Amino acid sequence: MISGHPRPNAKAQLRLLAERLERFRDEQEPLISEVSWQVARMLKTIHHGLFDPELSAAAVKCRSGLHDHNESCRFKYEVGRSIGQYIHSLRLQAVIILVAEHRCSISDAAQHVGYRHLQTFYRAFERCAGMSPGRYMHNMRDHIREGAESQAVLARPNFSAHSGAPVSSESITDP
Repeated sequence: MISGHPRPNAKAQLRLLAERLERFRDEQEPLISEVSWQVARMLKTIHHGLFDPELSAAAVKCRSGLHDHNESCRFKYEVGRSIGQYIHSLRLQAVIILVAEHRCSISDAAQHVGYRHLQTFYRAFERCAGMSPGRYMHNMRDHIREGAESQAVLARPNFSAHSGAPVSSESITDP
């Protein structure tokens, strides 16, 4: 830091990370066909505020104007995952992309995508990947060194946010 301001290099890096996260969010917008209007509204809310540290299942329902517990059950039934699992799966994919493409540290990437507490990130990662983030990144680097496509490593079914969700050509738009 120079006189309390981040170095220009750091600012440029932060801008690149923010741009990449926006691209990621846009690429991950789910396609909707046979989901209820309530689930569609919750999906819009999730994708609009995906990297907001305040985003939780309760916040999604509140921001969507839905307050019934049944809405969480409806989401899980129609999407195949709970609201929290869906948020975590998208955020975890974003962390992997930031680390792989921008050589961002795992902890910095986790904070950029909305994890306030690293322990929450590590628990979510281990639950989805079956291994620690460090071990996963090490395995990914080994695959890349061996000539395997990084997308093959990233395309783990456990990280899919859309498992079981119906899809069509109708895209969600921002709320």
